[in-house]
Amino acid sequence: MPRYFARDRVIKLLKDSGTLVDITEYTGSLGVCSRTQDMIEPMILQHWFFQTKEFSNKIVSCIKSGEFIVRPDNMQDVFLHQMSSVHDWCISRQIKWGHAIPAYHHRDFPDIWITASNKSAAKTKLEEKLQIQTEEDEILQDPDVLDTWFSSALIPLALSNWPDVDKFKEISLMETGHDILLFWVWRMTIMTLALIDKLPFRSVLLHGVVVDHYGRKMSKSKGNVIDPMHIIQGRGINELKLEAAEAKNSGELEKSEYDLRLFALEKEYPDGLPSCGADALRFSLLGQNIYDQDVTISLAYLENCKHLCNKLWQAMRLYYHYLEAEESFRVDEVFTPEKLTKLPMIDRWILTSLYDFMSSYELNIRNCKFHLVTEAIRKFFYFKYCDTYLEFAKLELKQKLNTQDHLQVMRYVLCTSVKLAHPFLPFVTEEMWGVLTENKEGLLIEAKLPLLNDIAKFKHDTISHQMEKILKLIKQVRSFKTRYFQGVKEPPNILVEIHKNDMDIVNVHSYIENLSATKLKFEILGRRLTSDNIGILFDIEGGRSCRISCSRADAGVVIPIMDEVRLGKLQTKLSKLKKQYENPAFQQHAPEDAKEKLRRKVAYKYYFFRNSVVTIFLLYCIHRLN
Repeated sequence: MPRYFARDRVIKLLKDSGTLVDITEYTGSLGVCSRTQDMIEPMILQHWFFQTKEFSNKIVSCIKSGEFIVRPDNMQDVFLHQMSSVHDWCISRQIKWGHAIPAYHHRDFPDIWITASNKSAAKTKLEEKLQIQTEEDEILQDPDVLDTWFSSALIPLALSNWPDVDKFKEISLMETGHDILLFWVWRMTIMTLALIDKLPFRSVLLHGVVVDHYGRKMSKSKGNVIDPMHIIQGRGINELKLEAAEAKNSGELEKSEYDLRLFALEKEYPDGLPSCGADALRFSLLGQNIYDQDVTISLAYLENCKHLCNKLWQAMRLYYHYLEAEESFRVDEVFTPEKLTKLPMIDRWILTSLYDFMSSYELNIRNCKFHLVTEAIRKFFYFKYCDTYLEFAKLELKQKLNTQDHLQVMRYVLCTSVKLAHPFLPFVTEEMWGVLTENKEGLLIEAKLPLLNDIAKFKHDTISHQMEKILKLIKQVRSFKTRYFQGVKEPPNILVEIHKNDMDIVNVHSYIENLSATKLKFEILGRRLTSDNIGILFDIEGGRSCRISCSRADAGVVIPIMDEVRLGKLQTKLSKLKKQYENPAFQQHAPEDAKEKLRRKVAYKYYFFRNSVVTIFLLYCIHRLN
């Protein structure tokens, strides 16, 4: 009989028997099921508990002695505080799924319990304990199941073939979210301590909670949940809406959650989700500082990571493009000291950059700072290998100069780099490895990771400093050309005045000219800049100055640098204000007068920014007319 009908029936029986004393109404709190909207009422039942105090104290002792480490440090303090106030753990649940509790009793002795692996073993134990003869159908198992976290806490033991304690293998690093530190990490630790008196792991790394670009935790009630497979494979807006409708029809989403989901899709992803691939998603997540409270999912950053994967593949294609034209090429990855001294400067520079990259890689891997590793990968591949080394090397490869050296170094750096990037970009690097080795050296995942000591011979500080000067000069020349030679099609004539100690740059002036599309003349810095010339002065190294200048008559359109800076600051400020105004949390909770004030501020900044752009454009047009 349903409980509400049963209550009316009980009241009627009490009235009929004359035993009903009084009926009093009172106000209280009732839980309501989010799915069925049915009222949830407490019911006192017997439960199984795990006594945790003794083992929690052991964990505290291990933390204080340094045997057990939780990172980041602030979470270790949180964990210690939680250990001081933990209660016994209720491990039984009245649900239909989960591990059955291995507790049995005889139907005639309901208060006498034993534990056993099955009914047959339970029968034997109960007969010994009760000194009776019984049948298996008289043995009853507890109908409850174990808490889900209890089952999850068995992972360290299950991995080591427990109960064979001799084969127990300690996990080297436990990585999980900071929000389940007490739910899972603590329970795994006390479980293993209780059963085999050993720590399951000694190092715990906690990451933040994945949030959307507004900083909101992903939740169905907010409608902002993103399926990782949608990011990997891509989904159109109509497909996303159809999936949301199917989830609502199946009962997975409530009507309110469905409406929020549609609103969020139309606002945030009007064109759907582009296909970014598994590597881009992995790299994007690892690129976040996991020590922060939140880990942000940004489509713009995902696209950037996808471009990095494409950049790697195109770099390999470029290598094969020049390899096909070199019939006499023979792979030789042994760089002896004599061979190193004969390599072109740009080849030696990329090898010493590879050493610096590996140095940063090993240090940050050891410290579990994966976001710094991804930054090192991006910096090396994008800026050093692709944007710098390949651009320098192509100038000689097109003229068939030092071809053998360049190809040997390109191959070595590619093979070494894909090994290092493999844990972060497993799919594209595995494919690249198969192409580079012609599938003759097995899978990349099985290859030995290169060590820093193996390439210590590549380190060359002098060449690093020299290249820093060259790259700084190229950057300044390009900036000078962009600023003062707008609309000039021919390579402009630019004078470079440097300190006498930096005259070694002149040896590579042809590279600088090609990469900056200019014609350069070098002189010793000494004389003052006349009023007929335009120039900039900057520090090239160690306080030594360098000046870049040209004749005012040769200069094209001149846009004052202050206008560039002012526009950049205005645009940044406008973007921040717009993002703040469009934040759903602000729109939902902020007072109307605050919303109106911020709206006016955004409108004013936009008006001011637009007028500034128009003013600079008019100055540009006037200059062209003159």
